[in-house]
Amino acid sequence: MKKRITGMVCILIVLAASMVWANGSAETAEGNAVPFPQGDTLTFVCPVSAGGQMDLQSRIVAKYLSEEIGKNVIIDNIPGGGTVIGTKTYLADSKDSDSIVNLSADHMVFSPIVQKADYSYESFVPLVALSNTEPYFWVNSDSEYKTWEDVMAKGKTEKIIFGTGAPGSAGFLATKLATMASGIKMDYVVGNSIPESLANMMGGHVEMVLADYPTGKEYYKAGKIRPIIGVGVNEYLGDDKTIEVPTMKSMGIDFSYASCNMLAIRSDANPEAISFMREALATVYANPDFQADWAKAGQPLLEDSSYSFGENILKEKVKSIPQVNAILAGN
Repeated sequence: MKKRITGMVCILIVLAASMVWANGSAETAEGNAVPFPQGDTLTFVCPVSAGGQMDLQSRIVAKYLSEEIGKNVIIDNIPGGGTVIGTKTYLADSKDSDSIVNLSADHMVFSPIVQKADYSYESFVPLVALSNTEPYFWVNSDSEYKTWEDVMAKGKTEKIIFGTGAPGSAGFLATKLATMASGIKMDYVVGNSIPESLANMMGGHVEMVLADYPTGKEYYKAGKIRPIIGVGVNEYLGDDKTIEVPTMKSMGIDFSYASCNMLAIRSDANPEAISFMREALATVYANPDFQADWAKAGQPLLEDSSYSFGENILKEKVKSIPQVNAILAGN
């Protein structure tokens, strides 16, 4: 009898220990159900210098994501090569590394083509869309061009000078594609940035520049420049969406252009990590405190910040690859 009691006690002890272990594991799984990052720190690779818009966006997201997942989130700025150096550094790490990357659709699709890098847009999957850019062509307020029809009429016989980035840059490619679709002969003057190109336009060195509304609005509000046509899908722009501007699509021109800035992860990452990060980042973007800080920093909120929105932008961008290759080949 004594042996049977002792055996029963041992069984109960084992069962109790098992329950404690199971409960502890459950608590760990519930309190730290984070398949990603595996360590204590998540790194945002930002392939541009500190201080720019991508860097600013990364830092605002990092603050709230750290609170959401209970892990440290740091920014690693690795500029150079039109985002290629930082992107290659990110991809060179282990597929299980505790890091994600901040890139635009242009950076994913066009940059590796232009720079002949050993990766492509298929190397990434979007996690969350941060901002969407639909540029407009701007002219000086006293420009001879009142409508895009005016531009096309003159551009059939004479070259129109555009302010762009360097050949191969996203701004240059978008301008080239737009003018090709519109039957316009173009020449260009390279600026180191869009604001520099706008300054060149206001100085009379170029005739028009492709830029988004946030970049051009101060000059617009000062009465120095005006938008003449959009290349996205929206025919309204401005802080209150009251400025009506036609788009190329609305004119029957088969061209549209938009770019989405997003956080992404390598496509061979753990599917559980991908799902977890998508859910966590969606929660961050919906956080009213995050939205307030985002707006305070001058960042427009997206109605749809889902990863699928970013995927759709990528699909549209991919359609332009044959034309981009032709442009880069000099055709």
